[in-house]
Amino acid sequence: MFNEVLTHAGLSEDEALVYETLLLHGPQSVGTQLPRVNIKRGLLYKVLDRLIHRGLVTEKISKKRTIFTAQPPDTLLKIINDQESELRKSRENFVRALPEMKAKYVISTERPVIQFFEGTEGLRKIYEDKLLPGTPTHHFIRPLRANVYEHAFGRWFLHYLDRRAKLGITTYALTGDDVDANHDPKIDARRKVIRTWLRPKDYTSPIEIACYRNKVAIISYGKDIFGIVIESEHLSKAMKDIFSLAEKGAKTLTIKHDHA
Repeated sequence: MFNEVLTHAGLSEDEALVYETLLLHGPQSVGTQLPRVNIKRGLLYKVLDRLIHRGLVTEKISKKRTIFTAQPPDTLLKIINDQESELRKSRENFVRALPEMKAKYVISTERPVIQFFEGTEGLRKIYEDKLLPGTPTHHFIRPLRANVYEHAFGRWFLHYLDRRAKLGITTYALTGDDVDANHDPKIDARRKVIRTWLRPKDYTSPIEIACYRNKVAIISYGKDIFGIVIESEHLSKAMKDIFSLAEKGAKTLTIKHDHA
């Protein structure tokens, strides 16, 4: 009657059968259970021991016989809730440790991990990855037009910028002097953005290139929207050095900011 529900809740087939029998027929001895569960006596004792250990069955001696009693079904619900809580904690701990574990893997194998993402939802995953723990800084060069973000994500991207700032991530941005770009230093300060301006003619690609942690992200806002993330300590370090050189060179240029 409840076998499928009980097995989905985490009991084995034998455990579900024995627990259901006690649930439906009340307290029983092993001798009484045997014909109802149709499993060998030795296995039945082992199954009962497991159920007792999990708190789903209790035993007591009555008239020199051991009587087994099923605990209320709410007990199983509590066990499931406890398991979900432990699983959630395990997942959170694993997610926190994952960047360092993957970094160690890359270093030990010296093989870059390459991931490909398609469409707007795929790009969201890249931006969310930039917010994971262990991201103190973010370096990037923006596509020629700033409005590509609004066209792709709407107001979600503004919320992303606020979340990034709240996490304390400092962003070093190489930005074309586009009419749609933010030119307000107060907004940049609030968003923890250190901006280096470029002349529009110096970078005309619809491609964003970004470095964060040990990753390099290449994101295309052209005809096809896609992104490639390369996880490599050496490549990420090289790209950050290139960004640093580009910033120094860009600061020697005269930017008019004439958008009247």
